Amino acid sequence: REAAAAEVVAHGVPNRWWVSGRYGSAGVAALDEVFEPERWLPSSSPEWSQIPQGRGGDRPWVSLELPALDLEVSLNDDLCGQPGAVAYAASDVSFPAESSGYVAYQGPSARIWVEGVLVAQINRQRDPQDQTQWFPVQWRLGVNRVVVKCLAPSKFSLRAVTKQAAGAQSEGV
Repeated sequence: REAAAAEVVAHGVPNRWWVSGRYGSAGVAALDEVFEPERWLPSSSPEWSQIPQGRGGDRPWVSLELPALDLEVSLNDDLCGQPGAVAYAASDVSFPAESSGYVAYQGPSARIWVEGVLVAQINRQRDPQDQTQWFPVQWRLGVNRVVVKCLAPSKFSLRAVTKQAAGAQSEGV
């Protein structure tokens, strides 16, 4: 099981996330509002010691480690407060070389940044929720910070892959 979990992480599935929420209260409209963690982009990514302000005060980053082989990030009420707000989830993925690749995302309406650059705006009122979407990115050598802003409570899965590794998994990309 540990070897299988290491294999999942090696294939671009982050297993440690940092979550901060709740922000806003207007559901999908809150995705278009800019909150403090987003103001730190693109000049710098959020740092876990920085404590953003949200509804009702401080919204510190909470560490969320996914169980082995669990690919789904769950932004539940305990982490993010009342339904209808948005939350931010951030993770670091490493690559051994600079390469073209993709972020593969499945989940609710969201915004996704890689290294402070907005790479995706997903609107589930237009796009089917059960469909994995692939967004092109340029991965840099070493650590790349991925930030997801989505409605809470919700669940999403995200993979960070090179173009070569995407292969048959991403037919139609």
